[in-house]
Amino acid sequence: MRFLAVLGVISSSLLAVALFVAAIARTVIDIWANLGLFGTKEAVKQLLISGIEQADVLLVAVALLIVGFGLYTLFIGTPTNAPRWLKITSLSELKSKLTDVIVVAIFVKFFSQAVYGTENMQDLLMRGAASGLMIVAVAIFGMTHSGRGDQKSPD
Repeated sequence: MRFLAVLGVISSSLLAVALFVAAIARTVIDIWANLGLFGTKEAVKQLLISGIEQADVLLVAVALLIVGFGLYTLFIGTPTNAPRWLKITSLSELKSKLTDVIVVAIFVKFFSQAVYGTENMQDLLMRGAASGLMIVAVAIFGMTHSGRGDQKSPD
């Protein structure tokens, strides 16, 4: 079982690193593309959109890191030098931390839609309502499933 957990740790960590590197590369490309236009309204809007998209990518990367650290902690052992907020002692705690990141990612996705602009206000309101319903569903799921899976992994 530990071997499978190691595969999960490696794969989620590699994907997280790849997303961090991709976000850095995308940032450099976007800044370079707008370098000659700095200060213009178009460049500011493009960089704002790039920043929001980067935040979305980084949130997914952080979620993958949380999964990797969580699997490592639950099945292998406590990693050294991990921040206190990243110490995970149960599957329920791992799900809770991941849920927090998902809620923020949903919000960032809606915010990016608002910045991009939509054809009409009704589309934006519908997307906002859908995002809100998803967040409410995740919150209800978290409340109804809290405490499940609290057993620590076998040593």
